[in-house]
Amino acid sequence: MSSNEQTNDSIAEAADSAGETVNVNRQTGVTISAQTVTVSQSNVNQVHADRITVSQGGIGSAKGTNITVTNGGIGAASGESVTVTGGGIGAVAARNVHVQDGTIAFLAAQTVTGNPRILFDLRAGLLFGLAAGVIVSLAQFLTRRRSS
Repeated sequence: MSSNEQTNDSIAEAADSAGETVNVNRQTGVTISAQTVTVSQSNVNQVHADRITVSQGGIGSAKGTNITVTNGGIGAASGESVTVTGGGIGAVAARNVHVQDGTIAFLAAQTVTGNPRILFDLRAGLLFGLAAGVIVSLAQFLTRRRSS
């Protein structure tokens, strides 16, 4: 094992230390809470950190102040500043989002810069939810009417 690679046990021990920097390289299925987390060619369940960097890897859920994704992905991200370069995020809630050649499915942000591909922004998400609610309510009404 190289000096950059850690076992899941050593990552968990390092993450318990306050103010710790954790580098994850070629690992799968860990949960990390630390000051700074760098994920490279790994898949991590959850990360809670001030600074989160993902490069050619993935995180299920990320909560932090500054989140950066380069050629990787995150399922859901929440933070002050989120930057995506050549990657994607399923859902983002952040104050500032910068996207360069990346995709975000659901976005709620105060400021968006770059050239993002956004499937649903806050307005589209609300309209989608409203339309889905109307359709489900109408279907329930018609189903009850037929059974009476």
